[in-house]
Amino acid sequence: MGNYDDIAAPVSGQPISAGMFGIPVRNAVRDLDVRVALLEAAQVLPLSLRGAAAGNNVFAPAINTWSNLPTSTWGTVQMTNPSPDFDLMCLVSFGAWMSSTSGSVRMGVLLTGGVSAGPDPAVNSVAGWGMMPLEGANSQLVQHAGSFSLIIPKGAAAVTFTAQGYRSATGTHNINFPTIEITPIRFQP
Repeated sequence: MGNYDDIAAPVSGQPISAGMFGIPVRNAVRDLDVRVALLEAAQVLPLSLRGAAAGNNVFAPAINTWSNLPTSTWGTVQMTNPSPDFDLMCLVSFGAWMSSTSGSVRMGVLLTGGVSAGPDPAVNSVAGWGMMPLEGANSQLVQHAGSFSLIIPKGAAAVTFTAQGYRSATGTHNINFPTIEITPIRFQP
């Protein structure tokens, strides 16, 4: 049977072939079915989003309590899955310059809305202990970063990402220039 590479795609009018997608062409009917499935599944990923705060943030909430970071320019970052048919996998990266004169200071991400999870790996976080930025008793600012993957289900409400901090003792604790970035990776069934 023929290859039928001259069949025009209904969306753009450009000729396509399954071979362009690494699919061997052996059967004209199956090839056309694959083309239609690829065109239906082709969806545009949302753009990456970043929330960042400028300046120094002396962090002094109650000890052993997660709290929103106190900055005037920090808001929240929201990501919505635009697909009604597929889940959206994202990479969530976060970090800050941190210091602590006693105990430790940590940074985490609170998720609310379409996906809910706290920042604490001991409770209900999507991040593990090794993914969490933590600075022990060190008065020098040190840059820390963490990341985790997150799946936003199809049809879910927008997910809100909020930077939070934690301190384990009295003293001066800084979480400076906190940043969260959400990068969509792919749609998946």
